[in-house]
Amino acid sequence: MTQEPQQTPIANEQFDLVSALYHLMEGSQTYGTYIKDAEQANDQEVVQCFRNIKQQSEKDIEKLRGLVAQRLSKSSQPS
Repeated sequence: MTQEPQQTPIANEQFDLVSALYHLMEGSQTYGTYIKDAEQANDQEVVQCFRNIKQQSEKDIEKLRGLVAQRLSKSSQPS
């Protein structure tokens, strides 16, 4: 017997955007920990490196948040 493909409440593209947003947010939080660790080690080069990475991550988060909001609002509008 073959199984029918499972239907999900959101499209794969939407799920991917939400998942990417989640992982970026999780990473951004983790970079904060790495920054504190580098500060405790008094390694300013590593502190600055992780701050730069965290800043870029936060820009990417904002971009994805906009796309997620846009795509999810489109999917909830009647056709």
